[in-house]
Amino acid sequence: MPGKVQLFDMNGTIRDDFSAVLNTVNDVLRYYGTQSLTIQKYRELARPDYWEIYRELGFPDSESQNVDKLFAEFFDRYAGQTRIFPGVLDAVRKLKERGTVTGVVSNLTAATLNRHIAEYGMDGFFDVVVSREDCEESKPSPKPLLVAFNKLGIPPRQGRYVGDQTWDIIAARAAGASPIAISRAGSYHSRRMLESATPDKIIGKLPSLLY
Repeated sequence: MPGKVQLFDMNGTIRDDFSAVLNTVNDVLRYYGTQSLTIQKYRELARPDYWEIYRELGFPDSESQNVDKLFAEFFDRYAGQTRIFPGVLDAVRKLKERGTVTGVVSNLTAATLNRHIAEYGMDGFFDVVVSREDCEESKPSPKPLLVAFNKLGIPPRQGRYVGDQTWDIIAARAAGASPIAISRAGSYHSRRMLESATPDKIIGKLPSLLY
């Protein structure tokens, strides 16, 4: 039946880290004497490979390692701003109680993804977790989602994928799953951007999946 499997993106969908990331990006830009980005501009520049943001702003690839180092250093200033979105734990718990198979598919590394799952008390919540290391391609390629469905032994047409960025929608559609967009203040893409990717549905909070 449709919705037998419910997969989620992590950042911007389960984890609210948008403000912390934007503040960190702007700290890096200020370090280089580059103008800070507005929320709208950052959303327009956001890419699956975050280095593309800096490349778009004229940074040479030779600076990538230094930018990585600065980002990690500056992010510590804002780490306390990150949190799990309200209602997520309860929504996933209720989905599990209803017999829904759940999972997370993210472009994050396995170490980072598993750390987030643990810090928000979600150990044991997910039947499958797919990280960057589990697939040679990242979203918007459908392959990470196909890896998840293959591990579960369930066809994609029986599942949904929730994400807050256009490439989440593109990946789900290409994989044969139902793409669900989530749009709220902590989303990485605006509602207008998400609408342009034509998801099957747009929700404002994860508990809406229960109804």
